Amino acid sequence: MFYAQISIGRALRRRYFDNRFPEVLAVINAAISAGNSIHQALHRCGDGVDGELGAVFKRIDRRLNLGEEPERVFKDAWLEYRYREFYFFVIVMLVSLQRGGQLRVLVGRLSRIITNSKNMARRKAAMTSEARMSAKNRRRHSAAVFMRHEVFQPGEFRFHY
Repeated sequence: MFYAQISIGRALRRRYFDNRFPEVLAVINAAISAGNSIHQALHRCGDGVDGELGAVFKRIDRRLNLGEEPERVFKDAWLEYRYREFYFFVIVMLVSLQRGGQLRVLVGRLSRIITNSKNMARRKAAMTSEARMSAKNRRRHSAAVFMRHEVFQPGEFRFHY
């Protein structure tokens, strides 16, 4: 029961992240394209994205404005969302803060890669759905046959040692 609650909570959190993170990338890309700095883009994310993810970006913006080390700030944020996409985002932001560079291009590429990855996962799930359903039905059928024999012919399943 406890394990089920944890796994459902993790699945809901992952679904929330998957739904909100492309919005974060779009807000950052729009802010950078408009000529704003990284700090202003992060501030817009904190204000524009609602929920937990928006609060994380508000925290990132506030801590960076207070002068904390970007590595520590983004590492703490990554510890809240330990997902591959967020890790790549953190790396892009750290590289851009430390060395400068074309943040708009990098965030655009990251957004495109994430979108392509989701589309590929959907395609894969669609192509394997028939095989998965067949395996589930086969498993259910085997269990039903075993239970039917257990009920109607109980002597057949008594094992003698």
